[in-house]
Amino acid sequence: EILAIFTLVTTKKIYPSQKFGPVCMKVLEKSKSNPSRPLAAELCSIAVQSAGVSAIGKKGLVILSSALNEETVAEAKKVYIDLFEIVVEKLKGDTDKLFLAIKPTD
Repeated sequence: EILAIFTLVTTKKIYPSQKFGPVCMKVLEKSKSNPSRPLAAELCSIAVQSAGVSAIGKKGLVILSSALNEETVAEAKKVYIDLFEIVVEKLKGDTDKLFLAIKPTD
């Protein structure tokens, strides 16, 4: 239900999907609720499909990689991997660019 509303709002250009990216990533990063994190990742997936990787940005990629690393719920991990696949698709398969973005700084 929430995904349908989000899709309607972004496809009708009522609110740009690029602006949803940072909100979704903040939920993914901070939420302690198991259902909230995968839902946020699904909303980010829609934003990335619509607006490109810039919808979540480099910081979002770092948050996503940390979330994938720390997540204990298998279903949530699957949603994060799906989002990573969309990111790689939007980067036209350039995984070097992805790895450079999520590389930890010393």
